[in-house]
Parts: sequence; structure tokens; C-alpha cells
Amino acid sequence: MMVRWFAALLLASTASFVFADVPSAGRIYHDCVHLRFRIYCYGGVTRDAAKNIASPADNLTFYLDLSMDSNLTDLQTAWISISENVGRRDSFAMAALPELNSFIIDGGELGSLSDDPVTAIFNASTGVWDRDVATTQRTLLNTHTAISGANNMIYMAGGISDQRPGNVTFPEKMSVLNLAVKTWNDVASDLQIFTSQTRFQSKAALGQDQRTIYYVGGMYPYERNTLGGFSYRSANMSDILTFDTVDSTWKTETTVTEVVPFPRIRHTLTLIPSSGELVLYGGVQAYSENPLVDYFYILNTDTLTWRTQSLGTSREAQGAGARYGHAGNLRVVAI
Repeated sequence: MMVRWFAALLLASTASFVFADVPSAGRIYHDCVHLRFRIYCYGGVTRDAAKNIASPADNLTFYLDLSMDSNLTDLQTAWISISENVGRRDSFAMAALPELNSFIIDGGELGSLSDDPVTAIFNASTGVWDRDVATTQRTLLNTHTAISGANNMIYMAGGISDQRPGNVTFPEKMSVLNLAVKTWNDVASDLQIFTSQTRFQSKAALGQDQRTIYYVGGMYPYERNTLGGFSYRSANMSDILTFDTVDSTWKTETTVTEVVPFPRIRHTLTLIPSSGELVLYGGVQAYSENPLVDYFYILNTDTLTWRTQSLGTSREAQGAGARYGHAGNLRVVAI
């Protein structure tokens, strides 16, 4: 029998999640990770037809079992809720820890003033949250990124802190969580403030070499304004910020093709393991509520070139279409 490999980009967003035990509205500004044969998601907010946003108080931890053959209709009604959680939050950072069959979440916009931890780890094997992840606490951030590297080192970068005027800060260093000793450390090399290096609402992915992290899109502060706050710009999609986890160095690379995605936030960035390319899906322009119509691109990290292509359909599926605030995971399947 011939074995053929193909990859499926699984998107979870504004389409409704129907839980097997408790119905729930669709989510945005949540995040998801792929662990073995399951997609685990956490948090997020709901938005009704009038665009009113609410933070759900239940169904905060949920998963989709992909171990059985299922069609799209079956999957839409197969979400399972887990009662244990670490509080309402959205726009947080999340990363899978495959070797531990666990995932980590950090920060975010918290739904209430509570004792919920800034950082927590969920063990999918035991169904238990570890609320004592680090011996030291760090600044509460949102719209930042988390990437799991070698030896279960967690790399957190970007984002924005308390958004009240006068209190806003932008991380200028890479923060690394060493799970073995439960400590945070800031990498010595600084990012340059008031440049596209200090990004928030960008997306990140670990490259095929398992050492380079790529940061695409987002916004950044370019100056202080007369009100004591900051003025912001969208990061150019031709400027790819990278971090080398071995040398602990930052670099801004520039793509070399005429094809360049429109600047965006609230998109996803997903590695294709076989080719090392990065799939960019969806997004929205800053200060807009209309999804961008140029919603699918592929970045070749070897040549630093963007390309786009039309997405076909299969089995009468219409595709995910333009969207933002979603989560994306790549699942490789053998048939």
C-alpha cells in the first residue's frame, strides 16, 4: 500500500463551536495547539451579530479529538469541554509542549481581577493545571507570542503591557522560561524601541531548523504623542523579524519579491514541517473590523519570498474564507 502524506491546516475561529456537553457561541482571540491526536483550545471572547463582545465564564478549556475519521460536519459538533481552567482571558500567548503532552498559556486580557496565575501549564495526560510554573512572576502582557524550543525552553516576545495611559510598556528583550528550574531569564540583546522590532499582535513560528523564530505582521509604537501615550504603525509584511535561539540574536530580514501581503494583525502563522515554509492565513487591518480579502500567503524562509495562490475546495467544502482572530494548526495525515 502506498503511503501519501498531506497536510491539513485546521482553523478555529468565528464559526460556532458546538460542545458535546454544553452549547457555546464561536470564539475569537483564543488560541489552540496540536498535541498528539487532539486540538486543545483555551479562552477567547464571543461576539454577537451586533458586534458586542463578551468573555465566557465556562468552556474555557476544550479540545477536538482527531483520532477517528470524521467529516467536517461531525467535527463541528465534537468539541469536548474540560471543567478545569485558570480563569477567563483572551489575547494571551500559548505554546504546545509535545514532549510533555502539555501546553502553556501566559498573560492576556484577564476577564476579572482574581488570583488566576499569569503563567500556567495544562497536562493533557492528567487533565491537571500547574499554577506554579515559575518561582518568579513577570509583567502581565497581552498580544505577545510564545514558542516552545529545544529542551522545553519557552520563548516569549513582543506584546504590550498595561494599556492605561502612562503605564504602557513594550518588552525590549526576549524572555525565556526554563521549565527544568522554573525560572525566567531575559536575553541580553535588546530590541530597538520605536521600530518594528517591538511588535504586538504579530504572529510567530519556529522554523524548520528548530532554532530560528520568525515574527510576521503586527503593530509597533513609533513615537510618543502629546497625550503621554504612543502613536502606532503597522509592521511592513516585507520586514521579517527573526530570533536565533542558539546565538540569542535578533535580526530583521527583508523579503525580495514584489508580492507582499497587506499589513495585518490577528492572523495565523504556521510551519509546514516538510518544506520549512510558513503559511500565513487571515488577518485584519489595524482599527478595522473587516477581514482582509488577501488572506492566504506562503513565505519561503530560505529565499525570503512571498507567494499566494487560490485555494481550491473538496467534497463540496467552501473553505474557511477571509477571517481574523482565529487559531491555526497544521496536522499531517497518512493515507
